[in-house]
Amino acid sequence: MENTYLISKAVKYIKEDYYDFAIEDLLIKDGASQYDVYKLLEEAKKIVFEEQINKTAKKYKLFFGVIVFLIIATLYYFLFVLPEQIESSSAFYPLLGSSLTCFLGYLSIAFYKSWDLEFLRKHETININYSFLVIMLLPCVILYFFIAAVFENTAEEILKKNQIEVEGTVISGSENETRYKGSSIKDAVVVVEFKTLEGEKIIVSKEVSPYDFDKFYYRQNVNLIYSKTNPHNISFLISNEDMKTFKNSAERDITIQDLENLIDTEENKIKEKLDKLAYGWAYSASNKIWYNERKNIGIGFKKNSIRYIALNGELAHFFLEKAGYEAVNKEDSNFASKVFGVGLLYKKGDLIAVIEMISTKNGEPPMSITTIQRL
Repeated sequence: MENTYLISKAVKYIKEDYYDFAIEDLLIKDGASQYDVYKLLEEAKKIVFEEQINKTAKKYKLFFGVIVFLIIATLYYFLFVLPEQIESSSAFYPLLGSSLTCFLGYLSIAFYKSWDLEFLRKHETININYSFLVIMLLPCVILYFFIAAVFENTAEEILKKNQIEVEGTVISGSENETRYKGSSIKDAVVVVEFKTLEGEKIIVSKEVSPYDFDKFYYRQNVNLIYSKTNPHNISFLISNEDMKTFKNSAERDITIQDLENLIDTEENKIKEKLDKLAYGWAYSASNKIWYNERKNIGIGFKKNSIRYIALNGELAHFFLEKAGYEAVNKEDSNFASKVFGVGLLYKKGDLIAVIEMISTKNGEPPMSITTIQRL
């Protein structure tokens, strides 16, 4: 009982940072014998050491839990929250997110099972060697590209949902080439100026592929879309892929089957259906025809009939025959002349078709006007 009391006193003195010789003197004054004082002090040191070990274990376990929480919170923020707030494919935030996550990941490895009592009894504490951070380089690079892809895809999805189409003007651009070990990587940027629907002037730098870069020139008017929630989130509407991505257009050639399906289209749905096939149709009131400048084709509508104008004169007959149309005899061809005014008659069920050829300049293939009518 007396030893327990003296050990507790020794523990108290140790925690108050007394030197060993001072503690021994105090223990003797408290009633310890000269012979036992050393053993009492050693027992007290063991108790203090175990208490410190247990506190350190709890502290390290807490540190590990906080680090894991921060990793989850960082990933959640950089993958689900920030991409929608920033609405941009900027490289800065993916770099920051991947670096922070990998640093925390390294700390989590360092603190993992550091609360093991046997480990702490042997080493007392952990020694974090930050020079080994280099092992996180590859995971950091992989994570960077993953987060960057999330930022880019999120910005694209928001742009699809909040897109507003306007016309902009190219004011500058640049193309750079980076060479490394005999190979080269090209990147290009186009700077465009436009006004939002609210009249705000926006100047944006947009990365484009080197192939698409050749399609731009100074003061060129270009069609583009911007996000109403972030006008600096834009995309050009210049390629088939752009139309497929943002306008939900098939961006394919018009087929005879398409023309047959369009014959009975209601007037207020014509543009919608045409844009589903190839985006960019406009109506010419003077010519009473819908035309697509990008595809260089036109379509006219009359009751129970449709007229298709394209630079495919050499293949127009082939397309009709491939679609199941058959050229008929001369008497029926005279009927075609009465109905359409020109051309050889083709028939398929209750549909009749006539092709008119129009010569073009500079030796280019002839233009064809294919008219299909439902009887």
